[in-house]
Amino acid sequence: MIQLERVSHAWSDGAPALADLSLRISEGERVVVLGANGCGKSTLLKILNGLVFPDRGAYRYHGEPVTRERFRDRAWSRDFRRNVALLFQNPDAMLFNPTVRDEIAYGPRQLGLADAGERVEQWARALGLVNLLDLPSYRLSGGEKQKVCLAALLALEPGVLLLDEPIAHLDPRATGWLIDFLSDLKTTTVVTTHNLSLAPELGRRCLILAEDHRLLFDGLIDEALRDQPLLVRANLTHRHRHHHGALSHSHEHAHDWN
Repeated sequence: MIQLERVSHAWSDGAPALADLSLRISEGERVVVLGANGCGKSTLLKILNGLVFPDRGAYRYHGEPVTRERFRDRAWSRDFRRNVALLFQNPDAMLFNPTVRDEIAYGPRQLGLADAGERVEQWARALGLVNLLDLPSYRLSGGEKQKVCLAALLALEPGVLLLDEPIAHLDPRATGWLIDFLSDLKTTTVVTTHNLSLAPELGRRCLILAEDHRLLFDGLIDEALRDQPLLVRANLTHRHRHHHGALSHSHEHAHDWN
């Protein structure tokens, strides 16, 4: 379904983002992407969403190359945008319509879908947003904004859902709700997170990006979390001192915060 072959990307100032990355994701997989800040997690999702293009290597979706030139085909571009959806880490970056109703309807309307209104009602009910439909997004809490953004993407019924740190700004109740909701979806999902304690709830397969922007690990998440040297190499643990009266010692801790 998704195939990256030796993909590399650097920003305009020459700063590397991804290096020589190869992977395959099958339909229906739930994949968790881990790594320290700046390792390339968000860039990977943007490449998969066709917002950023590799400098080297190839990206194929269902066997077809995803390139800047390919997006000049309007019919292909519309089909790809409908099928591959990205939830940004900051929901405010995605909200720009007058009301919640308009936010959810925006994608279906842009694609000319005749049942845009029905899709709004369906996903507003599914995500508990019915009472918020006529409110502007600035009136909403962070968790409610996240739900609106998710509803707007799901209204397109995408085949692939890319989520960049979706639990980073959620309180415990909203986090639990989102994990349960995602586990019930049949959609292929690729989720980035820093929270190692919740990562196994988001998928069985784990990709770990190293600080040199290369793929350090691709396998079962349970195996990755048991490999302390791997987590140290990926900068997914931290060391600090514990004080016990006049005595102190230090050891590694996993990053279990958002």
